[in-house]
Amino acid sequence: MTHQLPELPYEYDSLKGISEEVLRLHHDKHHQGYIDGRNSAEDRLEEARENDEWSDIRLIKEDESFNQAGQVLHNIYWSNMGGPGGRPSGKVLDKIEEDFGSFETWKEEMGQISTASGRSGWALTLFDMSDGKLHSALVDFHNQFAWWNVVPVVALDFWEHSYYKDQGPDRGTYVDNFFQNLDWEDIEARLEAAESAYQNLEDLYGPE
Repeated sequence: MTHQLPELPYEYDSLKGISEEVLRLHHDKHHQGYIDGRNSAEDRLEEARENDEWSDIRLIKEDESFNQAGQVLHNIYWSNMGGPGGRPSGKVLDKIEEDFGSFETWKEEMGQISTASGRSGWALTLFDMSDGKLHSALVDFHNQFAWWNVVPVVALDFWEHSYYKDQGPDRGTYVDNFFQNLDWEDIEARLEAAESAYQNLEDLYGPE
């Protein structure tokens, strides 16, 4: 299987505070690069299997992990945006308030993760299959400090290519812009899918 770059689900000039130039660079170059990297790693792995030659297996698996995570997290990141932002309602708001105490606490926590890291990476909101709760997570690069048995619901990219041409070193303004573009319908769909899977897999992944 050859992985392909999905189209943006909105126009390049449609997001608030994130320029068309940055979106084109980020989506067309950087996201494409992770997809190319994953395809290359999988090709090298297939060659290793065919030739029974394993001297590069660690490097292949490092590249595969980094690029697979970059591909998947970017897919979520693009889909999370394109909406009106603001405050959610219904199931998403209820779940955030249940697991974080308030919407404001969740938003502050995600923002603090994004600005506190000294590296490039991601602030994620994850549905944990081991306890049925939402958690925030800091992931350096794409795959360091990753969690297991989770479904990402919100993915906030804070690699410099996400914002530097627009904001310079002001990562906080970019984070504010990200929240202003959130598509709560997409996030609700991800939450509902995760909760449905949790009901089916609770015995497998439990106990808390």
